[in-house]
Amino acid sequence: MTTDERAALVRALVAELVTTETLHLDYELIENYADRKSDPIDRWLVESHIAECATCGREVRNLETYAARGRRNQKWVFFAIAAVTAALLIALVPLIR
Repeated sequence: MTTDERAALVRALVAELVTTETLHLDYELIENYADRKSDPIDRWLVESHIAECATCGREVRNLETYAARGRRNQKWVFFAIAAVTAALLIALVPLIR
């Protein structure tokens, strides 16, 4: 193989690597990671992949932000229900007596 042939082969391989689409994580895997439902192996898989893949890293960060908001909202819903229940009990106690 000549030097020109080797150079052409290297250029062809580099072009193929550049145009090859990167594999990305499944949405369900990312969702479980963001919701803290992943087992240790899936957690390792996600963490090692997002260290190399900016696209999946952004997706994970977006879902983690959304999941954190949901967890905060769940706390407020619990307290709101507890407050309404307490108000109803306070209002109903005089009627029962």
